[in-house]
Amino acid sequence: MKRIQPGSQDCWRERGERPGVVEKSMVQFRRNPKRLLFVAGDIVAVLLANFLSIALRFDFAWPAIARPTQRTLELLLIDLLVTPLTFYATGLYQGYWKYAGLDDLLRLVRAIAYRTVAVIVIFYGLGFYGLSRAVVIMSTVLLLLMAGTLRLGPRFRSELSHSRRRQAGHRALIIGAGDRWPNWISPASSAWTAVVPPRI
Repeated sequence: MKRIQPGSQDCWRERGERPGVVEKSMVQFRRNPKRLLFVAGDIVAVLLANFLSIALRFDFAWPAIARPTQRTLELLLIDLLVTPLTFYATGLYQGYWKYAGLDDLLRLVRAIAYRTVAVIVIFYGLGFYGLSRAVVIMSTVLLLLMAGTLRLGPRFRSELSHSRRRQAGHRALIIGAGDRWPNWISPASSAWTAVVPPRI
């Protein structure tokens, strides 16, 4: 008899109910706990992007950065809330990033563009003011670089691992195979072992 875990898709089907957004999110993160690492990495990326953009904007002058009129803390709190939700809504926490391609990179760019628009709208919608355009632009660029590095890292690691395995493989040159020569064998190698098939 199949054991049904609480909170799983089978549990919801057994009860005849449809899981909500929160329940679906919990099921997805439970199936692949590595997604939580991406969420944590995105939070760190938001913190670093905001800190560096504000510091660069005011030339690391801490009295100007801590000035209440800059609304630094409010901007950071909004960004910490909006960015993970936007990334989740655009599907950045789904799939396997070790197979990431151009489509995934474009999806990341769109997600960060949506995030930037949402942060600006919420910031002014709450009645705040004093948002620096330079800070918004720099934080967007820095977040794109950091989030892109975080997600393309598994792809680069996978490609590097496969490249090392291919180089470590033992290659052989078959002599006298005639038309039976496999098309997938490439003779461009300096580490060949001559193999002469027996004559029949």
